[in-house]
Amino acid sequence: MKKLLTLAFLTVLILSASACGKTLTEEERFINASAEMACETIKDPSLSLDLIKSKEVSATIFGEYDFPIDDNEAMLGIMDKYEKNEEITKTIAAKVEEICK
Repeated sequence: MKKLLTLAFLTVLILSASACGKTLTEEERFINASAEMACETIKDPSLSLDLIKSKEVSATIFGEYDFPIDDNEAMLGIMDKYEKNEEITKTIAAKVEEICK
């Protein structure tokens, strides 16, 4: 139930941002999706051990942010682009603290 409420809340935030004429950048979408995935892993530590389940959850989350989840090359490029950026990593960590309460 809590996961459903979190998902609903994030969906409303995304729709609100879009309704205000603000479209999220790829970087913002990556930060949000990464933070959500981290929260899911915190809530369900078995995700760090179950590769299949982890990939399914990750695909769902990143798919909701319009990432090309069916294109491994593209996703690896996106991951490389942002995961090595220290500022983005800090932003993701802050967002995790904010939304994973």
